[in-house]
Amino acid sequence: MGLSMEKITTFIAYWLAVALAYFGAMSPEKLALYVGSLCAIFTAAVNFWYRRKTFRYLTEMGIDKGVTRELNR
Repeated sequence: MGLSMEKITTFIAYWLAVALAYFGAMSPEKLALYVGSLCAIFTAAVNFWYRRKTFRYLTEMGIDKGVTRELNR
């Protein structure tokens, strides 16, 4: 009655078919727009992550918050 391997693979196969049909109906310009947007969002997220990590590291070292903000700009 639970999740069997057949149910899981059927679910994945149906959703993969839907995704491929959606991307197959797109024009190359729209596909490039979506891929570029995802890359920009990913880059911003990674940049935010490492700036936050650097800010925390400098704060733990006891450096003044003003200096930390200036270095982490």
